[in-house]
Amino acid sequence: MKTRTVPLTELVRHALNARATGEYGPADLAGLIASIREHGLLQPLVVAPLNNGQHTILAGHRRHAALKALKIEAAPCVVLTPDDNQAALAALLTDNTQHKPVDPLKEAQAVQQLAEGLASEKHPHDRASAMLGKSVAWIRARLRLTSLSLSWRKAYADSAHPISQFPIGHLELIAALPEAVQEKALKEWDGWWDEGVPLRDDIRRMVADFTCDLAEVPWDIQAPDLVEGAPACSMCPKRDSAQGDLFGGLGGVRRTEGDRCLDAICFESKRRAAIYRRIDDAKAKYGDTLRVEVAWAYRDIPMPEGLRCYSEHKLAPLTKAKGGMPVLRLSTMAVKYMAEASRSSSAVAGQGAKELAANGKPKPKTLGERREGLKKRRLVRALDLLQGSLMNRTVHVGTPKHPEEVVPPEPKPPSLEALISYVLVFGTGRSVDPDGDGYDAFTNDNGAALDALRNDASAAAEKASFQTRVRLWNRVREPVARSLRTFSGMSLVVTERMTKAAASVCTQSGLDWEADFVTSATEAIPEPASWASLNEDGTPKRKRATT
Repeated sequence: MKTRTVPLTELVRHALNARATGEYGPADLAGLIASIREHGLLQPLVVAPLNNGQHTILAGHRRHAALKALKIEAAPCVVLTPDDNQAALAALLTDNTQHKPVDPLKEAQAVQQLAEGLASEKHPHDRASAMLGKSVAWIRARLRLTSLSLSWRKAYADSAHPISQFPIGHLELIAALPEAVQEKALKEWDGWWDEGVPLRDDIRRMVADFTCDLAEVPWDIQAPDLVEGAPACSMCPKRDSAQGDLFGGLGGVRRTEGDRCLDAICFESKRRAAIYRRIDDAKAKYGDTLRVEVAWAYRDIPMPEGLRCYSEHKLAPLTKAKGGMPVLRLSTMAVKYMAEASRSSSAVAGQGAKELAANGKPKPKTLGERREGLKKRRLVRALDLLQGSLMNRTVHVGTPKHPEEVVPPEPKPPSLEALISYVLVFGTGRSVDPDGDGYDAFTNDNGAALDALRNDASAAAEKASFQTRVRLWNRVREPVARSLRTFSGMSLVVTERMTKAAASVCTQSGLDWEADFVTSATEAIPEPASWASLNEDGTPKRKRATT
């Protein structure tokens, strides 16, 4: 065995080469051609002499094709001795079977070092692209991969973990998120890969769930000082537009058009800072008379002490002249004059206004009207509790001065038929119970488990059906809960219509609407003791004269 330069005209393909001639197209050879043009041939070919003076290629068919494309006349070759047939065949098989792919994470680190070494050049990514024979998009994707968090790296390196089977493109999408958001996503997605590797579009949708739309935010995206240490949103690199088209073209219920913030944690801190700043500005203008309307989407934000807050269904628009109070509506970030809904209807002019008494004041509400209002408040509270149950959250039922939390009962997965109908009506959303199903994926290494399931096909089918229901239920719970959301000014008729749907959901998911929710709401909101001193028309009862 010796090394010498052999003309390409004397080199021929081996008859037993497992790779077809057509496998080496221009796209397959582009990177190798660029590398040879930049650095030369770094590894010689392995050949064996033939009787006709030519040499058959044992290792290096792709390099041979690249050299021919570059019109290079000769190549360095390791020439085996004519009588070493076994070594020649072993070299051929080794070349075809031991092409193990490069570890993409280590490759990403090497690309990063290369890019750092070219940092002084005007276009380092273009230069790295030319040196490696890869596209600029590939270079940037590999550089993004260096931001993959440690937990994701460990999961990818663990051959027993489902994430180890992910295509590297999946990890490149996840690496676009900040590290803290990646850790949160890994924790929430745990257990969702047991049925196999998800499609790329599925990963894009799941990653999109951890992004936030910058189109309509309650702050100026040009403002650089909203949160200390955080740049202006318009200049932040943690945006979809700064990372390439990660979510473009996605359909479904998620809005993915326009620029999106990839750092949900920073986004939430800016959201809260903008709200607190707006509250401070409004308090400076309106003083202690300011109130705040806290809509559903803002209930997770703690309000400053001493600030009176109302749910959106407890207020109604009212002019300042009619006694309205200034209310900062967090849903719009604007101050409107509002009044408590239970007291304002008599003062609102137009349709629905109550007739006046002889003294010119609005007539008091009758006991029937008061009981209708009480019934509606109780049903709204019951709906809030059911929403918390479906969303797997505790429910705040107290007041700002006396906060109280309730943990609603946990629903069971409905029947598959009911779930399919929910999906058709409401679609699917993010998982609200991401702890997984607690079962192991079947692989070639647990054949005994497969044999056991084959011996009990009915049990396996029942288990698979339950797992399917659990997974589908965890995707549809949030859309169902949002369909039961209460709103400002809703009537008792609308509330009762909504409670019929709520009762149906409870029946399907093993809950008792009356016992689990209505009774709890009734106990939490008792009838005021003062009503005992009222007549049916709402006027105070006359006190009996004492002798």
